[in-house]
Amino acid sequence: MLLEEAGTAMSEFDKIEMCIGTLVKAGLHTIAVKGIYGLPQAGILAQRQLIGHLAIHGYHQAEDTPCLFRHTSRNIAFTLVVDDFGVKHSTRADLEHLLTSLREVYTVKESKDGLKYIGIKIGFDRPNRSVSLSMPLYIEKALQRFDYMKTYQFKRSKSCQSPTIYVTPNYNTREQTARPLDVSEPMPEMVKYVQTVLGSLLYYARAIDSTILVAVNKIAACQTTPTANVMIALQQILDHLNDHRSVSITFKASDMKLIVHSDASFNSESKARSRTGGYFFFGSKNYSTKDKPNGAILATTSIIPVVVASAVEAEYGGLLYNTQLAEPIRKAAEFLGYSQTCTPIICDNKSAVGIAKNTVKPKRSKSFDLRFHWIKCRQTQKHIDVQWEPGSVNLADFFTKIHPLSLVSKSKKKPENGNCDGNFENGEHDR
Repeated sequence: MLLEEAGTAMSEFDKIEMCIGTLVKAGLHTIAVKGIYGLPQAGILAQRQLIGHLAIHGYHQAEDTPCLFRHTSRNIAFTLVVDDFGVKHSTRADLEHLLTSLREVYTVKESKDGLKYIGIKIGFDRPNRSVSLSMPLYIEKALQRFDYMKTYQFKRSKSCQSPTIYVTPNYNTREQTARPLDVSEPMPEMVKYVQTVLGSLLYYARAIDSTILVAVNKIAACQTTPTANVMIALQQILDHLNDHRSVSITFKASDMKLIVHSDASFNSESKARSRTGGYFFFGSKNYSTKDKPNGAILATTSIIPVVVASAVEAEYGGLLYNTQLAEPIRKAAEFLGYSQTCTPIICDNKSAVGIAKNTVKPKRSKSFDLRFHWIKCRQTQKHIDVQWEPGSVNLADFFTKIHPLSLVSKSKKKPENGNCDGNFENGEHDR
């Protein structure tokens, strides 16, 4: 549903005195009393007017999730992105109530099939109670925009099935040394290009293809200082996407209970830093790691902003960041009518689980970053339940490090329709 707004009225406080070229010289001024596109204030003024108008008709915004609305008595809710409404309703009467309310002020165009929203194609499979999301032609258009295969002089990578260049560790050596620093040729002229490519791919990675998240995030960490090696890594991602242009993610009907998998890799990044990853999805009330996981509503990977002293501290820090992301998702689900009991947080480090649950005595953990202990508060309040499961069933492990080609290939298996499936399976991430 598309909303076209009329002139946005301004309050006395928000009136902006504007000087116009030739009129200024004549000592004349003009006062804007309505929002004008292009003004910095236009967006916030339009939002205030819309929220106020919706409130009159019983639609209220979630306190913790901006642009998520629900009616006080009707079974209807919607999200708003710029001027696009994504509406969930049970009866046509509820939808007509929303449309009638909006048309009092705005011109509204309705898309009854609901098969596209913010650039994402939505496919419904009602007999199997599932919905799939995809972005057809997005990668094809991106590759054309970036002038793929012509921009760089680098040779096309042979291992295009993986978005990253995997270096097999040598476990037979007695000493494990850190990877050497990147001393390849600096390429400052490519800064803008790298940032443009990453910006386009990050939206796609978050929305559809989470398997490229680690690759994109690693390059983003050095996007302001690109080198020849960085450009080779970027070309690897583009090569991979060129071979996997159609990816979809599928969500199955569930009890709408939030499940979180958390993991971290210690000392795997430059400057002795560590990486954390998370996999968030809605599952059954009696969830077990033996169950087939649902599609991810959020997959995340990031570098822990402090240098941790052990793998335990890295895992414990990962629990913090993933729980912080889980809290607003819990509140949004409850706002939509899906009550949340204690959210299980799956972790594969027994020491980190013990510290979170206060079942081990603190000794070396006394030196942990103070903010990490926030996790204990949420555990005590029973918002979350940190649980140990072996690493072989931890879905977040995929988002903490570079994996071999065999694992990436399993995460993008092709079903009968020819599209790559971005969903994960238990047992696919054995290390």
